[in-house]
Amino acid sequence: MARRAAGLTARQVETLRNPGMYADGGGLYLRVADGGSKAWIFRFMLGGRRRDMGLGAADLFPLAQARTRALEARRLAADGISSIAPAAPPEAPAEPVTPGGINHLVINVRDIEESHKFWTEMLGFKQVGYSKRRQGKMRFYSGDHNGRMNHHDIALCENPNLPKPPAEWAMFDMPVAINHIAITLPNREAWLKQLAYLRAKGVKFQNRINHGMTHSLYIVDPNGYGVEVLYELPREVWGDNIQGAIDYAERLPTEGDEAFVDDTDYPHFGAAKA
Repeated sequence: MARRAAGLTARQVETLRNPGMYADGGGLYLRVADGGSKAWIFRFMLGGRRRDMGLGAADLFPLAQARTRALEARRLAADGISSIAPAAPPEAPAEPVTPGGINHLVINVRDIEESHKFWTEMLGFKQVGYSKRRQGKMRFYSGDHNGRMNHHDIALCENPNLPKPPAEWAMFDMPVAINHIAITLPNREAWLKQLAYLRAKGVKFQNRINHGMTHSLYIVDPNGYGVEVLYELPREVWGDNIQGAIDYAERLPTEGDEAFVDDTDYPHFGAAKA
């Protein structure tokens, strides 16, 4: 239940620790989550229903700014307007909206520490956060996005009930839901360096394949999930005929120095025949 208050002080906003909703007045509340994070909430009535609107994290918006944001939201609500409750739903399109891509992937892992080491020490991902609600048994990782971290590209969630993976990995007919996860290196030189690093760490090369759109190495993570480490070929190689590029696959050795031979005389795939 919300705690009644004559109005919060900046000191209270800084020091409150117990989870709950703390009223400031005028529909503005400070919500303290179980993990200790704090956020501003504007609570109001619209269309006969109670609604909660997030106004931002308390560490980004001090009390005075939160009150200003709540006042603006309260004025809009008085006119029956809310950003979380549009006056009318948009017209449904005839077809689904094509997404920009996959935002992130969350995979279940048997041992969070084992998988953390693989994804950080072998593949180079950086941990950017963890779930306090799951006592650190769910962690979030980012690749390098032009020198910046993403909220997460992949997350690991511990599930010790997962079955132990088979001793040998194969691309197909494995008893796991994920066939493989593809990871992009920024360019050919970085990809070759990563291959050399993995070899030096004793990681087994499962497959080396030159696809029509990527040059790829396949390895396997501790849970039996395949991991494709790749660099992408220029779009002019494959962009006019994606199916032709998908159909192309050149298998290469996985042992010795031959695994590092990378021919840059890429086959080009012209426009597909009608």
